[in-house]
Amino acid sequence: EILVGGLALVTVAITTWGFAGRASWAPTTFTSLSVLTAILSIALCYWETKKIIWRPFIPFIVFTLLVGLSLLNPSHTPVLDQPGLWSVREGWIKWLPATHDRATTLQRMLPWVSALLLTGALQATVFSQKSSRLLWGALLAHGVLVSLVGIYFHVTTPYETLGLIRDRHGYHFASFVYRNHWAAATILLVSISLGFSFSALNRWARDRGHFDAILGGFGIALLIALTLPIPGSRSGIIVVGGILFFSVIKLIGVIFTARRSHSKGAKWLRVVSITLFASLVMTGGLVLTKSSFGQHWERTKRQLYGLSSGQADLRILFSRDTLRMAADRPVWGWGVGSLGNVFPRYQGDYLRDVDGRINARLIHAHNDWAQIAAETGLVGLGLFFWFIFVRIRAGLKSTSHLERWITGGMIILLLYALVEFPLHNPAVLLMLCVLWSTVGRVAHNAKT
Repeated sequence: EILVGGLALVTVAITTWGFAGRASWAPTTFTSLSVLTAILSIALCYWETKKIIWRPFIPFIVFTLLVGLSLLNPSHTPVLDQPGLWSVREGWIKWLPATHDRATTLQRMLPWVSALLLTGALQATVFSQKSSRLLWGALLAHGVLVSLVGIYFHVTTPYETLGLIRDRHGYHFASFVYRNHWAAATILLVSISLGFSFSALNRWARDRGHFDAILGGFGIALLIALTLPIPGSRSGIIVVGGILFFSVIKLIGVIFTARRSHSKGAKWLRVVSITLFASLVMTGGLVLTKSSFGQHWERTKRQLYGLSSGQADLRILFSRDTLRMAADRPVWGWGVGSLGNVFPRYQGDYLRDVDGRINARLIHAHNDWAQIAAETGLVGLGLFFWFIFVRIRAGLKSTSHLERWITGGMIILLLYALVEFPLHNPAVLLMLCVLWSTVGRVAHNAKT
């Protein structure tokens, strides 16, 4: 538990500080660490049980076979002396998995391979409740560190990512180079922290703990959430704000329905204290981010004006045309990482110059599920849906408040992937895999 869980934590941490997995050295590093974690897990399981546990690695095996077959069946070849142009390769087999560009597929498959390996290693390891909570707490502590570092660099060098790389738009936060990817990480971190808080609240409600024990998790959730206005993630503010609003309503409900023999006055005192605590933290966050409100508000007004003028949102257009791309190869898709090369065939009348030429290359569809369908077809989409459904179902059946909150955060993130591409960010993807590999496991392990 300690070795496998510790390596998984190190993998997520290193990937996060490697510009959320976008640094040139990051893919090699997190892939190597994931392979090491998988080998260690298999070896330790064999040492303890004298059996090779392979079932948790079935998704990895299926995905590797799918990608391997596609690499043997490229559908296009680059045109010599004409960068960016491709011609159809004669002899490629249309009814088998294929890829548009081998080099791109090899590069883009690494986060998925690492995620599936890491997931298999964690599922093959039997985690106790104590070990699971320790791992989730360590992930949360790491998230707090990222938040504090991000706040520090926002104050000292606001337009430089970690004080190293200039970003004139200010879309970054801490080590995350894109604001909505930090929002995706925040959804998971806030869910973990609220889970710890409500676990403490449940103990208090049953006369088994102190009320002030909830403040740690609740305060951390507020601290992390208040970093979202810094890069200006409006969708993140809406989603995380909704989670916090729900948590406050639920918190008040638990206080007034608790078994403890306190007067209504005492319960109201706790509600008021929580409200004041949240208000103080939020006021501090507003003061910290007041300098960035203006530019985000202007950006919002421009988008609202476009929508009121009848212009369709670009994300809707991206999703529509990506699904059209998926419909032409519905079973196997066009190959991992093929969106950037194939999408121009399906791109509508947007992101073009006056002569109709495309002036911006789309690499991500801002809809992870549409992109997975376009690149890996129904086979890949079904693989991910089955894999996710099994784990989330176990989390929802858990009797642990902490596990249910984490599961809720994962569900919200997967819905968020309908309008963004968090699953294509290695740091978010690996953190998600660590969570859904360990949530809902304790009861099952106790039975087996």
